Amino acid sequence: MNTPEIFQHIYRDLADQTLMRTVPIPSPTAVSPWIAMSLLHKAIRRGRTDFALAAAATLLRDAPDKLWRRLGGAAFEDIGLGNLSLLPLVTAAMAGKRVRQTFGGEWQVASYLVEQLCQSVKCRAADDLLMTADTHPEFIQVRTVLVELSIPQLLDVVIGTDPVQIRALAMWYALGTDRRPSKHLTYQRGNPDAVFNTLFEAGWPNTLVEVCRVGFKRTGEVLAPFVLLLSRDIANQVSTIVPDELADEQLISGVPAWAFDQYSREGKAALRSFLGGSTDIARWIREEIAEGDRLSFLGNLLFRVEGGAVDRRLRWATGDLLKSLAELGGNGGDCADASEPLRLLKADFKSFQEVRFNACNR
Repeated sequence: MNTPEIFQHIYRDLADQTLMRTVPIPSPTAVSPWIAMSLLHKAIRRGRTDFALAAAATLLRDAPDKLWRRLGGAAFEDIGLGNLSLLPLVTAAMAGKRVRQTFGGEWQVASYLVEQLCQSVKCRAADDLLMTADTHPEFIQVRTVLVELSIPQLLDVVIGTDPVQIRALAMWYALGTDRRPSKHLTYQRGNPDAVFNTLFEAGWPNTLVEVCRVGFKRTGEVLAPFVLLLSRDIANQVSTIVPDELADEQLISGVPAWAFDQYSREGKAALRSFLGGSTDIARWIREEIAEGDRLSFLGNLLFRVEGGAVDRRLRWATGDLLKSLAELGGNGGDCADASEPLRLLKADFKSFQEVRFNACNR
């Protein structure tokens, strides 16, 4: 089937799910769109439907375009292989406001998707693959070599037997770094349709190929094609579902402290204040990381310790490998092994919580 035929079936499924349900009353909260976006994403990861619905209602009121981009991002970044049947519904809902009206309207659709995202098993392998391919020092030379290949040569790598990190980099270049740039990758025009057509011809499932094709167009991120790439890797591996260890929840003016990350004004203020302190991790970063990279490096470490935690993680060999590579080498600052700073941040985490509470509770 072609894309329109496939999505006609998906639209019917979405209508069946959204039109015959009791809709929760929207209860927006008094936070900025940046805090609301962070709250939405992290609440979905933790299965906190209450906070996720509040964040979604806030974005729908104040920044609706950001809501739908975030839901699309969360589906491929945080759920992915954990619930492949949900990805088509989220992708279909991103078609536009007029389409969503046929399914009951903005809140009818958004609240349903938020609930389903929260309840799903999470697999963050696509995002870990992105961070590893993009920033891990181990693949500096690979990034340089692959850019010299033609699109057909890149596609041979994509469907070949190289480690998945190399196949992902080849896919990224074939899709085009003009569409999803990175400061670590050379600018290059790609051919997205050639990528998805090649995977279909190589035996990837038709519906998943088309969902990820449209998901890539609507999100502008390589996460959707990376989910597609990984779907074959997981097919022959044993998987289990294991909860992450979640830190105690601290509230700041009724909002979980984990929502205040490096992408919000308040979160940045907390990180800057903590970096100037006397903890072991602050001293380590000042000594080992270039000044211009310190804030983002600490923010990325915080994501590894807290922001990226999920309530139920799909564990499988390649997923575990990618998680480890991203945790140790995907934090920037030219740090190939972050095991020591991660250990120090965990040891100093209560001190960070105090600094963050004081910086954000104003």
